[in-house]
Amino acid sequence: MPTAPKPAEITEQEIEHRFGYHRATFPQGYDPINNDDRLSEHFGERDADGNIATAAVHAVVREVYINTAKALSRIVPPGREQALMLTALQESAMWANAGVAMQSPLIRE
Repeated sequence: MPTAPKPAEITEQEIEHRFGYHRATFPQGYDPINNDDRLSEHFGERDADGNIATAAVHAVVREVYINTAKALSRIVPPGREQALMLTALQESAMWANAGVAMQSPLIRE
């Protein structure tokens, strides 16, 4: 009888990548303090190092989840199912943002 494949061992580098701090990056020339533009308008732009500007991607992810949660909350009646739906959306949003954050360089503290 075939045996189940042995799970791959996780490397220390992978552990650091998964649990380390990934600072959000901003589009080149974007001043997060003094800029009046909506950050999501800079979606797809790159930072000064040529990396995807993750702050703009996070902004788009938030907008998508906020709009989805609002729309579904209007059509799903209040109750247990709506509460579970919103909890699942929150969890999904956290995973989506974690995936975006992993694109940023790992910051050694």
